[in-house]
Amino acid sequence: DRARGLYSYAVALDDYRLAVDAVLQVDGVPRMEVAEVLEATGDVADLAGLSREAIAAYRRGRDFARSDPVAVANLMAKEVALHQRIGQLTTALRIIAHARGLVREESSGASRVRSHLTARLAFICHMRSRHADALRWSALAVLEAQRSGDSLAVALAFNVRDAALRGAGKVGDQPFGELALASYEKAGDLLMMSRCLNNLALRAHQEGRWSLAEERLERAAELMRRVGDTANEANTTYNRADIAIRKGRFEMAERLLMDAARYARVADDVELRAVVLRETGKVRVGQGRVDEARAAFAQAREGLLAADLENETLDVDAGLAECAALEGDLARALVITEEAIATATRIGHETALGDLHCLHGSLLLRQERQRDAEQEFQLGLDSPDAGDGGCVRALNLLGRAVAR
Repeated sequence: DRARGLYSYAVALDDYRLAVDAVLQVDGVPRMEVAEVLEATGDVADLAGLSREAIAAYRRGRDFARSDPVAVANLMAKEVALHQRIGQLTTALRIIAHARGLVREESSGASRVRSHLTARLAFICHMRSRHADALRWSALAVLEAQRSGDSLAVALAFNVRDAALRGAGKVGDQPFGELALASYEKAGDLLMMSRCLNNLALRAHQEGRWSLAEERLERAAELMRRVGDTANEANTTYNRADIAIRKGRFEMAERLLMDAARYARVADDVELRAVVLRETGKVRVGQGRVDEARAAFAQAREGLLAADLENETLDVDAGLAECAALEGDLARALVITEEAIATATRIGHETALGDLHCLHGSLLLRQERQRDAEQEFQLGLDSPDAGDGGCVRALNLLGRAVAR
């Protein structure tokens, strides 16, 4: 425990393993005490990026906590986040359904764990761009957390609520992200402060305040390094690379993506590995290295579909359309964007449509089909706002003006 308090996770992990080995050789140790040590083992393995070892520890802990359904459900809630990381979303959803059935009682502890599980469900919906579901479940998570009276449970629910609202292109009736950060700052929880800062950086990014986003990401990364949160530092690094790509700083983005890829391999983060490949494809497009871009996009698509994240493949399609356009094959580029628009419509990822219609319109302009292009840019303007500080809307307005 002392090693863990000093963020020496490798040392803590070795000691917890020894403790578990020792307790299995003696009688009379309370089973809940063993469950607590296994939970701690899972916690430090998670922070060290050892996702599968963390899952195994939490599952083993469940066997020793059977007498306390709330404790079992709490371990399951922690396990859900790891299945999400390694791309097993169906397993994560199954565990959430089972665990929620264990905490039906109206106690503060049950409400706290229910809130954690509901927040996880909301975040999975957010990951899949199922925005209406994410908004509904995140609102319920906030209510359940408030019923529990646990300020940190409320902070977690607020953080997820902010992410759900951001994904849907909406602003909440409260500054949920800032309130969550304030709660964690008051508690001195550096780990969750860093995760809140990452989320707030994404909010600033969406609002077009890229300098503020970069400041928050750098602060989040600094805190993650202090507490040794390897897995989540990778996500922060990836987000920094995304901004660099949007600014056309491809060399910087390439360095950041290499770091993120290394962390993702350590943590076995399936989604992160796939999106790093996708962003690498964008860098190669920006550098005019079309064959390499196409290869990266192909690997990214395979990984995203394996993780059941079809919504994330729309950016891959946009990249492939740009590859075709760079090679002068505008007909192929138009087909790819048409199929991407159809996919976005089918799966309900409406906030992706503004960008896709803008790309489609710009390709039509290159074919000198001005009237068709004007209609396409208008469709982009009619699509739900994806945020990004109004950048997508501005590009559609510009495209429509050029077409006219």
